[in-house]
Amino acid sequence: MKTLWVLMSVIQLMFAYSPQAGNIDEDNNIRTFQYSLEAGYSWKATSAGSGMYQADNRIYMSNDRGISWHKLSDSLSGTLPSGPIGDLKFKTKDTGWITIHSPRQGDIGLYKTTDGGIHWTKEQLEVPSKYAAVQFNPASPIFFTSTNYGIVLLNEIGLLNEKGQTETSLLFYATQDNGRHWTPIMDRPEGEWNGLSWKASLDQKSASYSWNITIGDRTWTSSNGEIWSMK
Repeated sequence: MKTLWVLMSVIQLMFAYSPQAGNIDEDNNIRTFQYSLEAGYSWKATSAGSGMYQADNRIYMSNDRGISWHKLSDSLSGTLPSGPIGDLKFKTKDTGWITIHSPRQGDIGLYKTTDGGIHWTKEQLEVPSKYAAVQFNPASPIFFTSTNYGIVLLNEIGLLNEKGQTETSLLFYATQDNGRHWTPIMDRPEGEWNGLSWKASLDQKSASYSWNITIGDRTWTSSNGEIWSMK
């Protein structure tokens, strides 16, 4: 499978200019996530919590930079998944992703649309057996400017070693065809995959990784997997 993705948090140096996530209406327990493309298209998802890991979701679209909105789908009558939303991102006016927090072990709650947010399907990401009992908290994919590569980072993973001690482990996914296919990369803090090179350094205090991603003659860096810059 030709793939190069690293499931990560938010990268702001590429195709979008106005990501807004996690605004909370405390009175109604509603979280709002918004994402915009430079072409003027915007999406807004609302997640109304009704209990632990339970939420009813709706998604809206605007083609006039947020002046007016129309509903595309919801989790009660449509294919938009239910559950607490973690992140929302669109690469084009047709293709986007949403993440859902799930209590199920080995479940990576990443969903994709190819029709602008009307219909959603779950990404079938291969989970190595070592991680089958892990509860994942994925971020939306990161795409690298003017390439077909991307990555998705998961939450920091703590696994018990033979001595019963918790060790931070590394699992991410990569794509080289704009997210059509995904390849898991496991326990390799440094390496190369189909033209994408990476180096992930663990900060023992925060248990998070800093990243260097190189594709061709360009390198992207992040101190925490959330905010990125290109050298």
